[in-house]
Amino acid sequence: MLVITLIILQLYFPVLHYNHIDVSPNFFLIALIIFSLKNNSDKIILVGFGMGIVNDILLSSNYFGFVTFLYTIFSYILLRSDNYKSRNIYNIYTMLSFFVCVYLMYVFSYSDTYFFYFKYSLIKSLFSFLIIYFIDKAFEVSKKRC
Repeated sequence: MLVITLIILQLYFPVLHYNHIDVSPNFFLIALIIFSLKNNSDKIILVGFGMGIVNDILLSSNYFGFVTFLYTIFSYILLRSDNYKSRNIYNIYTMLSFFVCVYLMYVFSYSDTYFFYFKYSLIKSLFSFLIIYFIDKAFEVSKKRC
């Protein structure tokens, strides 16, 4: 139910702008992280592919299929990161892969400097991690990772 709520939030959450650039949290990637915490099977890759298709059809306008590819790769990374038994290593690995995914989305959406991509993907990632933190505190999603 929480994953469905996050998908609906991705579609209807108001867009946050910083210097006219969209930095609102990516609820699809957040839903993938939460789904991967609850399920440790290959369903994660299918859900990532499905969310990527939905994002490409409904939200993305350029480079059709690229977001689907990124979400599928991100969900595969989440599936493989389950091999790490330490929660700290898992969190760092997830945060780094989330940042790289958002960074690549900015690279293909805008034409600017690398500092631009880094700055805005860091802002968007921090907003998203803040949302993940509040969801974890409210619903205790990562309880099984202890």
